[in-house]
Amino acid sequence: MTDGHTGADTDTTTAEEVLLYLIAQLVEHPDQVEVEIAESGSKLSLTATVSSDDIGRVIGKRGRVANAIRTLVRAAAHRDGVQVEVDFRDLVPSRGEAVARAARELSELERDPAALLEIATVGRALGVRGDVVMHPVTNRLERFDI
Repeated sequence: MTDGHTGADTDTTTAEEVLLYLIAQLVEHPDQVEVEIAESGSKLSLTATVSSDDIGRVIGKRGRVANAIRTLVRAAAHRDGVQVEVDFRDLVPSRGEAVARAARELSELERDPAALLEIATVGRALGVRGDVVMHPVTNRLERFDI
């Protein structure tokens, strides 16, 4: 678990420790959890960033898990005499990472025309310029320019 600190205070607060502990218990990738702290007077803003695979576990159905985490973290912050706001966000892969992943998957899905079309559509949605050209008889991939 890493801890990205933003703010003047370098000591870990009780609220931050509770937030890190709770999230680490919920997620499959605790090593990708980061907490950023922004401090404004007696109010802390904690932003927890988790893997895209884990964001659903942290938010929960209708936000119930997230609200429960916020309640526990606020109780912990009361111990330190501060007010706290907790937000959650996921690690969204960069455009390059998404294209690289699509290219790896493309080699596995080369014989499935429907999958190739879907990958090309996703690539275009991400702003990737390129073409998927299939041989008309074999339906095999001829070219994928990125």
